[in-house]
Amino acid sequence: MASLILSMEGRVVRIVRLREGETLVGRSPRNHLVLERPTVSNSHAMFVSRADVVAVRDLHSTNGTSVNGEPVAATYLLHGDLVRIADVEMQFSRKNLYNAEDLPEPPSLPADSQPASAATVPGALEPAPLARSAQGNRIGGSAGAQWFGDGVSFALAARGREIPAYITADALHSHFAARIDGPDGPARAVAAYEEHHVAINVVAWARFAETEREPIWVRTADFEM
Repeated sequence: MASLILSMEGRVVRIVRLREGETLVGRSPRNHLVLERPTVSNSHAMFVSRADVVAVRDLHSTNGTSVNGEPVAATYLLHGDLVRIADVEMQFSRKNLYNAEDLPEPPSLPADSQPASAATVPGALEPAPLARSAQGNRIGGSAGAQWFGDGVSFALAARGREIPAYITADALHSHFAARIDGPDGPARAVAAYEEHHVAINVVAWARFAETEREPIWVRTADFEM
């Protein structure tokens, strides 16, 4: 499990352990991580953890969410990234820090006030259907290719394990003309990866050979080199 180191004015105030699945952040007590700051929205942001993959998504907050000083809607996190919500800075660690606290379950919403589930669209942190090759093996690793954050996640087998990798929605659209708008966008993005996975994997391997950083992140500019 990954962790967040929370700081204010340069002083560490709290260390928390991200939950597997969703960790909701906001001012309301109905969040897992409650930030009682006047500039934090009731439902401000959400961290999503699946295995070794973590992403953060802004929940249309008033004052936004930034990563390493850049405003984001949804993005994957690398070890050491700095997420900022209002005046609270959170350093992301891929490690399960020994002194991190587990976040409690928030109070349940009344049955008649549960938010309706939105359709999966680009920007939503939900998996799209898995892709399989004609031989029955999964394309994109043992878990298959999935829509995650704002792109498609997959894996490359190396060194006796699978290395997580991602291609952004912009790269799929600009280089492979994948249409990713609308409720069927995530499924089309996964299908585009499946169709062009050989070319995408070659670029991903080149990125890993150059940086040896995990996860591997394939962007539009990587196809222009």
